[in-house]
Amino acid sequence: MKSIFKLFGIIAFLAVSGGNAQGEALTIPRLINEEYNVTNKATIQKFDGSFTATGQQAEHKFTAPLSGRYHFEISNLERAYIRMVIKNSIGSVIGDSVYGISNGEGITRDDIRGGETYTVQIVQSSGLGLYMLSIGYQKPTVNITGFTDINDSIEFKNQINNYTWTAPEAGGRYRFEISNLVGTYIRMVIKNSFGVVIYDSVYGIGNGEGITKGDIRGGETYTIQIGQSSGYSLYRLSINR
Repeated sequence: MKSIFKLFGIIAFLAVSGGNAQGEALTIPRLINEEYNVTNKATIQKFDGSFTATGQQAEHKFTAPLSGRYHFEISNLERAYIRMVIKNSIGSVIGDSVYGISNGEGITRDDIRGGETYTVQIVQSSGLGLYMLSIGYQKPTVNITGFTDINDSIEFKNQINNYTWTAPEAGGRYRFEISNLVGTYIRMVIKNSFGVVIYDSVYGIGNGEGITKGDIRGGETYTIQIGQSSGYSLYRLSINR
């Protein structure tokens, strides 16, 4: 009976040690989750307003939680146009549509600073009636090191999602590919640790498209940006050798 238990013990040890009965210099691979789901949706703050007189204007204030890209868009207008002006906390104009804009149009700013309060002025240009101002917020940067598939979403015009990814020590050739888009195209940008762009799709790319880079340096941290080009959708970013 003792010999049977001893035999089971040897078999179990061999299974763990990968066949090295002496157990010398054993390394048990670290198991990681290969898929990462970004569960937080983009914040889109909305303000309702209306115009009842020529030249009327309204002000809407918001405090940015994060620095980055924010999109300001007007909607719900009926045969009317407005002028949009964005001011920072000291009253300096950082965005101005100048001419009248209508439904689906607006301003995108990449220099919004976290913790600062901004004022958005909506000025009647032509026509009267209701309107809605929507502000799409920058999402937090996500560290996706160690994952091969990242599930996320694009929810508003000109949105950019930022990821940091540290390449395995081996470095070498890696494929960055997009999938799971529905009626949508995205722009993919990859930057090295110095902020230098090493890939930019420039135009919108769709399912199964991306880039294969043969010069990824092991241990270096890269920034990957997925930006809205047309449409809104869930998507998957895959990184594989």
